Amino acid sequence: PRLPSAPTPSPAPRARSPGIPARRAGNMRDFAADANHAQPGDPARLAAGIITLANAANPPLRMPFGSDTVAKIEEQNASVAKELAEWRELAVSTDFQADAAA
Repeated sequence: PRLPSAPTPSPAPRARSPGIPARRAGNMRDFAADANHAQPGDPARLAAGIITLANAANPPLRMPFGSDTVAKIEEQNASVAKELAEWRELAVSTDFQADAAA
């Protein structure tokens, strides 16, 4: 006897972060068009910075170019530092006790 074929599974739904609406490609194109030529950075200075990195003996793992990028990273780092300070005691409480490890 012939077995019935299994139904074709439907694709899994994409996970979305709570509170973030679904976006369409057109939204991104609109954003890019609106932001074009509104960036604070100078492309010639960016190119010079990239050449400086390429010639550096010990370049950084990550190089955030632009004052806008640096500001966002500083904002994020401050947020992480604040949260860590609030939860530090709990975070480090999971280490082995000093006397138990000996």
